[in-house]
Amino acid sequence: MAILKRYASGDSRFKIHVNRTSLGVIRNFEKAISLCTGDFIALSDQDDVWDPGKIEKLHSVLQKKKSEPAMAFCDLTVVDKNLNTLAESFYRLNRFEVGKTRNEILGQLMVQNFVPGCSAMITKKLQEVSLPFPKVLAHHDHWLALIAAANSNLHRIDVQLVKYRQHGKNATGATRHEPLKLISNAISKLLFRWRLLTGLERFDIECLSMIRALASKNFPDFNRENAEEISTIFEKRGPRAIFLSLRLYIYPRPLSRTILFHLKLFISWLLAGMRFNPRPLNGEIFKDR
Repeated sequence: MAILKRYASGDSRFKIHVNRTSLGVIRNFEKAISLCTGDFIALSDQDDVWDPGKIEKLHSVLQKKKSEPAMAFCDLTVVDKNLNTLAESFYRLNRFEVGKTRNEILGQLMVQNFVPGCSAMITKKLQEVSLPFPKVLAHHDHWLALIAAANSNLHRIDVQLVKYRQHGKNATGATRHEPLKLISNAISKLLFRWRLLTGLERFDIECLSMIRALASKNFPDFNRENAEEISTIFEKRGPRAIFLSLRLYIYPRPLSRTILFHLKLFISWLLAGMRFNPRPLNGEIFKDR
């Protein structure tokens, strides 16, 4: 706080807002975004390093989209705590294959977030339509990207404009020089994937919450009928859900993640009655005000 106050004392553009109580990550972002007054908003909540031209390049993409709910984002270079390069591209490292068409991108975002908040810039219009956040939400950047995609306004710059710093506890920062960490990360990923397969995650509730919250916004290209059809995938599962997900492009990428997602839908369907079932949302998709 002392560092922030020192900066603010010499620059009137700095505004410091202190919460009376801890809001948690998601609600803290929601409040911070709601307090922004500029036409364009860039989120910075980390010790990553921005390219000097990052803001200018993202702004140039959004300048003509000023009055629309839009987001622009870039690629990232993965680095260690000393800024040594671990991977030239965040997207190639994680094998993210972003869809080509509007429907593919929107469908992919229903189940897979591929936009780190530190790499993005949004318009004030996107700020306005994104608030309030859904009651159940895992990642703020996922929600913002989903709204932009629903309005055909998610724009990617295929260039690295952020040095994405990884520390000792980051799975992404593991290298072949750290065999114990690689083994530990592999075990953690296997356990996580098993929980996904057996449906013991909050994944279904979070997806349903975002989908129904998105439908409540009444965007021209996404309505409640769309939401109900997509919700069937997470509520019914099984062969029908797999068919629907393929038809509507509701699956993660690349192929390995697509297969895992469909296995989850099928196995959780087989284990019905022996597994955790997502509680109905009953329309309560927004947090209590």
